[in-house]
Amino acid sequence: MVNLRHKRVAQFRIHLLVTGTVAAAATLMAIGISGVDIRLVRYFHDHRGALYGAAEVISWAGQAGWYLVPSAAGWCVGRALRWDLLRRLSGFLFVSVALSALTTDALKCVFGRARPWLLFSDNEYGFAPWNFSAAHQSFPSGHATTAISAAIALSWIFPRARWGLLAFGFVVALSRTVVYAHYLSDLVAGGLVAWMIVWSLRHWFWRDLTRGYREVVANADVNLNGNSPVTMDI
Repeated sequence: MVNLRHKRVAQFRIHLLVTGTVAAAATLMAIGISGVDIRLVRYFHDHRGALYGAAEVISWAGQAGWYLVPSAAGWCVGRALRWDLLRRLSGFLFVSVALSALTTDALKCVFGRARPWLLFSDNEYGFAPWNFSAAHQSFPSGHATTAISAAIALSWIFPRARWGLLAFGFVVALSRTVVYAHYLSDLVAGGLVAWMIVWSLRHWFWRDLTRGYREVVANADVNLNGNSPVTMDI
C-alpha cells in the first residue's frame, strides 16, 4: 500500500512537472510571437557590435557534429573494448542530441516560420506552414535544440557540473537571437523539444545507465567507509 501511494505521488509529480513546463514554455512563446520577438531582434540588429562577433563564434557550439561525432566514437570504443559504461553513456548522449535535432528539423518544415533577416530585407514576419525553404525554417531553433539537449544530457551524466552545462546551453541558444538568426520564441521552442526528448530518453536509459555504474563499482570493489558501496547519481 505504501509503495503504491509513493508511486502515485511520483506519477503526479511527473505530470505536474511536464504540464507546468509545457505551459510555461507555451506562455513565453505566445508573449514572444505577440511582439517581443520583433522588438528584441530589432534591438540586436540596430546595436550590432562586438557582441555580435562573440555571439557568432558561440553559435558554432550549437552544431550537432560537436556532440554526435565524439559520442559515436565513444560508443564504438566502448563496444570494441567492452567498456559498457562508456558505451551506455555515449549512446545516451548520441540518441539525445540526434533525436532532438531530427524532431526540430521536421517541425521547422511544418511551421515554416520566416527567418528574422527576412523581416529586415522583405518586411516578412509570420508562419507559412509546410515550407521547405531554409529561409522559412526559423521555428524551432536547431542550434538551441542541439545545445540544450546536449547540456541536459551531459548534466545528468555529470551532475556536479549541472549548472555550468545548463548555463552553457542557454548562452549558445541566446546567441542565435543576438545574431538575429532566430526569434526568442524559436529558442524557447527548441529548448522545449530538447527537454521533452532528453527527459523521456533519460527514463528509458535510466536502468541501463545505473546498472552500468553499479557494475563498475562492483568490479572495482570500491567501498565507502570500508563497507558501503559507492553509488553515483546521474
